[in-house]
Formats: sequence, C-alpha cells, structure tokens
Amino acid sequence: MKNTSKVLGIAVIIAAIALNALSMTGCAPAEADPVIESISVTTQPTKTTYNYGDTFDPTGMVVTATYDNGSTSVVTDYTTDYDTTPFTTVGTAITVTVTYGAFTDTLTVTVIDPYIITPQAALYFKATKTGNIITTGTNTIQNVIDAIKANANGAACIIQFGDGTDTLDLGTDYVTFTNTSAGSNWGAITLIGKITTDLSSSGYGTIYISSGPISVTSNADIANTNTSSFGGKAIYNYGTLNIIGGTITNPNAWTVYNYAMYSTGGVVNISGGTIQSTGGWAVSHYSANGSVNITGGTISSTTSRAVYNQSTGTINISGGAISTTSGSAVYNASTGAINITGGTITGGTGYALYNYSTGTITYTGATITGSKYPSTL
Repeated sequence: MKNTSKVLGIAVIIAAIALNALSMTGCAPAEADPVIESISVTTQPTKTTYNYGDTFDPTGMVVTATYDNGSTSVVTDYTTDYDTTPFTTVGTAITVTVTYGAFTDTLTVTVIDPYIITPQAALYFKATKTGNIITTGTNTIQNVIDAIKANANGAACIIQFGDGTDTLDLGTDYVTFTNTSAGSNWGAITLIGKITTDLSSSGYGTIYISSGPISVTSNADIANTNTSSFGGKAIYNYGTLNIIGGTITNPNAWTVYNYAMYSTGGVVNISGGTIQSTGGWAVSHYSANGSVNITGGTISSTTSRAVYNQSTGTINISGGAISTTSGSAVYNASTGAINITGGTITGGTGYALYNYSTGTITYTGATITGSKYPSTL
C-alpha cells in the first residue's frame, strides 16, 4: 500500500518548484481578459442638428467602453440606427441609439424640416421641403419666397439658404418678408444657412423685414458685401427681429438697421451671434417707437459706432460684448434713452459711451472700458 501522504507532499514540492521557476523567468499564470460591462457616449458629436432626410454624422463623437476590472477604452467600430436610415421624425429630442456588440447608449439630436432654397442655374431658385418642390416661372428669389409664404399659409416655418454650409450669393438681389395683416401670410420665420448680396445704398438690405406684424429669428450668416462709401444694409427691420446666432456683416453704413414704421414693429432682440461693420454702424435704431434690446452676442465696429441710437427711441443693454476700434462703442445722438445694466463695453481709441444731445445714457453693473462724453457721464 502506497504512502499517499508522502506522494502528496512530493507533488506539492514539485508544484512549488515549478511556480518558482516560472516566477524567476518572468512568466505568470495567464489572467482572464477584461469583460465589457457597458458603453457610453463620452463626447457628443460635432453635428447635433439635422435636416429631415439626413443620416447621422458621428464626426467628433467619442464612445467609451467600461470593463469589469474598472478600466476603460475608446471603441470606434460601433453602429447607430441612423447610419444609413434617414431621419424622418422632426423634433428637438430625437433619440439616436449607439450599439457596440451587445451594449448600447443613446444621445439626442434636433431634426428640422426647412424650406431649402438653392440655385438651379443663374438666379433660378427652388425651395424643397420634405420632397415637395416649389418652383416659379421667373428668375428671382423673391418669387420663391412668395411661393413658400403661400405654401406655409400662416404657419411657422424654417428657411435655409443653400445647404447650410455653402453661401447662397444673390448678387444685387435681396429677400423681402412682408405681411399685410396679422396672421394672413407668414407665421414666425426662422432663418439658417448663409446668404450674401452686393447692395448699394439704394438696396433695402440682404434681408428686408417689411410691412405688417412679422417676426423673424435669425441663426444665419447674412452679409452685404458692397464697399461703396455709403453702402446698403445687411438687415433692414420693420417688424420683430430676434438674432440668436450667426454672423451678420457689412463693410459700410448699417449692418442691422431698425425702423419702427408700425406700432407693433421695429423691435430687435439680440441674444447671440456676431454683428460687425468695418466702416459704418453695426446696430442702428432710428425711430421714436420700437426698441433694441441686447442681452448677449458680440457687436463691433472698426471705425464708427457699434450701437447707435439715432433718434428718440430706446436701446436697452443688459449683456453681450460691444466694442469699437476708433469710433464710439455706444452712441446716443438725439433725445432718446440708452439704458445699460450689464455687458461689456469697450471704446478702444474711441469713446466707450457718447451722449451727443439731450438724451440720456444710464449705466449700472456693466464693465465699461474707455472714455466717455461728456466726461460727467
């Protein structure tokens, strides 16, 4: 009968010698590979707003896997449910599901359904919306705008110039939005994309918001490129203009011009975006009625007035950054009122605040850098 305890003892010794040998040669028993427990979208994609019919663009998005040992790593060979399937639901919180193996995470995007105005040939335009094509027999963008108005039939709508990245160049043409009575034509209008014109002083503006109660919200890049000594306007507003983004530029005269012809019109609300003039006035208000209300955004002029109250109206500034290089950042020309309760105003080599006549400029809580006129301000 074998001595089993002796045999077991020898086996233990042999196993210990083997393990010691492995340790001395730098080897160790293999560890099990970490196992994924979850994935998450740790960086949102660059593009978060899509048109109806677009597919998902993952550029800029980072997807991270977390393992059972606490480690993490970035994964790239994931899929989404809109890689090849287009968005066909409109909304501000459309769910996109990201899948990697058996694991998923989600993010939300905005999907809009705009009228997209594109040139088909020299100055022949069409507007497309969810497959509908609106065309006219004449070669002006205004005919297309009027056709969109008829199709919208008083409902709110989004108008996109070009594909949203390329600039739609109108030459010396311009776009007019007009109503004859409340609710009979346009609803609220939202502008996106890029549009440019070359208008002299006789032009109304790249965007002309004309008669009747009408509201336009802009997140577009809008430019008038005319370089004459007294060039036209980038936006001429008689209605209600809400600037929430985009870049609006003009080399001379008025970039955004506000005139209150109607009791319910002539209001500009600026909460974001960039408004620039390199040879004139960036934001100008000329009326006893209406107002300009600045709560955000960047407004600048290089050689003249960044914010200009030309008449007896009111300009309210509670935020944003307003600056000039050599003119006046905020200028009150007549008997109107400029009320400043916040924001940053920088005069450069010119004036930060300039009160020319018997009007009033009051300020509390703002950061003001530069000289004032009169010095008693």
